[in-house]
Amino acid sequence: MKLLLPVILPKNLTQVIVLDTDLTFASDIAELWVQFKKMKEENSKAVIGLVENQSDWYLGKIWKNHKPWSALGRGFNTGVMLFDLVKMRAMRWGQVWRLVAEKELMSMLSTQLADQDIINAVLRVHPTFYFELSCAYNVQLSEHTKSDQLCYTDDVTEIKIVHWNSPAKTNVETKHVQYFRSLYLTFQQFDGNLLRRDLLGCWNAPDSLESEINSLNRRDPCNS
Repeated sequence: MKLLLPVILPKNLTQVIVLDTDLTFASDIAELWVQFKKMKEENSKAVIGLVENQSDWYLGKIWKNHKPWSALGRGFNTGVMLFDLVKMRAMRWGQVWRLVAEKELMSMLSTQLADQDIINAVLRVHPTFYFELSCAYNVQLSEHTKSDQLCYTDDVTEIKIVHWNSPAKTNVETKHVQYFRSLYLTFQQFDGNLLRRDLLGCWNAPDSLESEINSLNRRDPCNS
């Protein structure tokens, strides 16, 4: 689906932030929007902004005889991406990735990491297409992560987005995982009614989910 966004999104949409669903934000998402300007200034040819992969997956060092798709260096993780839709449409992005994928599939037969494999293969062929985001915007917590070596070392305070890209998700065991879990649980336990009360003056919380559904009125911000 990510590969098709330049085609399926409305033509008047010029930029989009593409996110996986297994992320925990520790910063304002507005900071990512600012990165579009930086991408344009530092690499006028860049169409995708993303973070370097923080495991040895694309280096072929995960297990014996592991043969990953081709990638530029360590490769990139597609859990957090910036798409410049105007440039992608102008360069006929759909044709670009299909040509690269078809060539790669002659030897690989199938993808291992879905769209991430294809995007990495494209960036290897077209290295000017990418803008590298700070690793703080996608700290990856897979079983084989090296994020504590490649990104934040012992300082976890500057981390902006945590990516639970392990099949075990929040049950993964990595260095500093307790800190990341506490961050995740903090957001999970937020009460939306408190936000409504403080921002919108909604003091009467519904007695039950059923009563909330029955009284739903989208013209009233306290019931939406």
